[in-house]
Amino acid sequence: MERREISNILKTKYEENLEKYKYNFSEQTFHEISSKLFESSKHFVSTFDYDFGKGRTPLQKVKNFIKRAIRKSTRFMLQPYAEKMYRFQELNGEITGSLTEYAKYSNNILKYSKREIENSKREIENSKREIENSKREIENSKREIENSKREIVAINEEMGNKFTDTHNHLANFENTLWNIIKEKDKVQEELSKYESYSQAGEDKIIEFILSYLGEKNVGLSYLDIGCNDYKSLSNSYALYKKGVRGVLIDANPIYIDEIKMYRPEDIVLNCGIGAKNSEKMKFYILNTPGLDSFDLESIKEAQRQTPWIEIVDEIEVPVYTLDEIYEKYFASVPTIVSLDVEGLEMDILKSTNFEKYRPYIFIIETIEYREKISVTKKRNDIINLMFENDYIEYAFTGVNSIFIDKRR
Repeated sequence: MERREISNILKTKYEENLEKYKYNFSEQTFHEISSKLFESSKHFVSTFDYDFGKGRTPLQKVKNFIKRAIRKSTRFMLQPYAEKMYRFQELNGEITGSLTEYAKYSNNILKYSKREIENSKREIENSKREIENSKREIENSKREIENSKREIVAINEEMGNKFTDTHNHLANFENTLWNIIKEKDKVQEELSKYESYSQAGEDKIIEFILSYLGEKNVGLSYLDIGCNDYKSLSNSYALYKKGVRGVLIDANPIYIDEIKMYRPEDIVLNCGIGAKNSEKMKFYILNTPGLDSFDLESIKEAQRQTPWIEIVDEIEVPVYTLDEIYEKYFASVPTIVSLDVEGLEMDILKSTNFEKYRPYIFIIETIEYREKISVTKKRNDIINLMFENDYIEYAFTGVNSIFIDKRR
């Protein structure tokens, strides 16, 4: 057969098949059609290799020869086209597979994108609702703030009124308090006339004597020997408060710093007073304040009266005579001398020069130590010595005797 005839035959077959499948083409997937075309091309190529066998009769041999001739001529014309079609279908299948996978991938992406878009839409709707809720909450908050502002204004007004009332009350209270303070000061001033710091009112007696004799504070001075505390049981603190200044002496160093702190304008000496000058003398410190002494015998007597009294320390301090203190620390003799040295009073008084140094007033402890005060043990030897030197006992407080220079 000629090549043109074979081509027409294939064209006719193609048109028949096309007419046959054109209505069903839309119902089949592109992948299935490609597979069928590939298989058809493959089968078409393989038909050229069909073995007709050997004929038994001359006629069959002639027929087989004719068939072989036709097949060879047909194969000569059609095999290249069939092989190209086969290769085309093979490549088309690969491309179709790739396109199919890509289509699936694209379809999945599209589906995922649709879901994401739907989720985004829902989130946007939720956000819109939340924004609306927030707007409503903001409006509510604004109304609450306005209400709070009005309440604050009302509270401020109320507090302002209360503050004004309170201020007025405080002003009235302040005036009342000021009046009370002034009255208190007056009472305190009046009471201070009767306030005493001495053991038995000796400072008030001294004040009376000075006022009675017309003595003024100017030019007055004192010597307080065995002062112990700057204020408590002091015969000179009331004078210090009135501006009088002097010398304070105590052998116990424990009191010195405190005395200097509270009576900075007085001269404070940490030493002892004795019958004669001595660089050092042994001083006994007891567990009972006010009973410390150089005199061991007086301490033993006190321990017999009160067994729980004990010596807790022994120190050495310098000792001066009464006249040495007069000479060194006073322009003239002091106005008042308070002497409390626990047993050594008589020795000190005997050693002084009463003709040269005559203080106006002496305050001297004239009773022996007893756990309870007893006026039956009065030191008459001291009273007699003072009388011999022209000092009279003006008053006795149960503890101390107050002597006045009768020559003045």
